Amino acid sequence: MCEDQFITESLGFQGWKVESSWFVGNDLYLRLLPVEAGYSCCGKCGELVFIRKGHMPERTVRHLSQFHRMTFVVFSQRRFFCGRCGKTVAEHVEWVRPCRRHTVMFEQLCASLCDKFAVTDVAEQMKVDKSALYEIDAYWIGRRNEEHRVSAEGVRYIGIDEIMVRRSE
Repeated sequence: MCEDQFITESLGFQGWKVESSWFVGNDLYLRLLPVEAGYSCCGKCGELVFIRKGHMPERTVRHLSQFHRMTFVVFSQRRFFCGRCGKTVAEHVEWVRPCRRHTVMFEQLCASLCDKFAVTDVAEQMKVDKSALYEIDAYWIGRRNEEHRVSAEGVRYIGIDEIMVRRSE
């Protein structure tokens, strides 16, 4: 098994393979290419589109560290043309959110660390800007709240325990 195939398998990005890898200083860069033909769904009319119309500009996003090195993924999303409404759409990539600079797995790791540690400590450890980390944390807290919404039906009273009046807390 060659090293690029090993890295492709370890990343787990379905439908993508590592074309090349290189180091810049101590950072690892991986260039990914789509494996299969691909399709997308038109955001305007909902039609499945298969007609290719080039690529989006290359993107570089931060991924989980590999081999104790900061890892960056370089890829280009394909664009498709919708024959029904005439709109051009970019393919959906499930492992990175639109217009974001981090993979979903990296964001989930940062959000779980923010649950246990201070955001400034996580930002320093993960080498991420503090304001970007606040955005990531807020997004994933919102997602968790949407998925695990608790019904307040039947609740008549809310009790608050140990209010410290004199200490203004």
